[in-house]
Amino acid sequence: EMLVVDSASSPEAAAKLFQQLVVEERVPAVVGGASTAECLAMAPVAERYRRVMLSPSASGPQISGAGDFVFRNWPSDEIEGRTLADFAAYTLHASRVLVASERNPYAEGFRAVFTRRFCAEGRTCVSVSLDPALPAEAVAADLAGPLKRCEVLVLAGYAGGLLPLLKVL
Repeated sequence: EMLVVDSASSPEAAAKLFQQLVVEERVPAVVGGASTAECLAMAPVAERYRRVMLSPSASGPQISGAGDFVFRNWPSDEIEGRTLADFAAYTLHASRVLVASERNPYAEGFRAVFTRRFCAEGRTCVSVSLDPALPAEAVAADLAGPLKRCEVLVLAGYAGGLLPLLKVL
């Protein structure tokens, strides 16, 4: 029997629902959380109750060490970050990159991997954490200076948060 619950992409709700499924419904395994933040919030529950959790889409590198009962079938951002860094460095021949990232585990994990790889051979990364409280126009104005000094802009995050900024840019 399959039970379906919706966390509405809330890490706190995902962990609470996972615990309810384990304690009240006695499920042997859970497929979820969809995002890195949800997966990381659910991992302690999986470990505490020794229940398998398989995320179909979470990609944060932190998930690889989240526990013995935590799995995913989506590639880690280690692969995505390294691949994009290599593309910027060796295909685009960029030496200066601006990485603007949202404040969430996925974006922060990707930014760390990309920056580590791109800057490994003396190239320059300017890293900016985007303030979610600011309107896209204000964020674009804040990025104008650093963007002029860089050859490539890398946006790390989810479409819902980044598309308004991209439209303004």
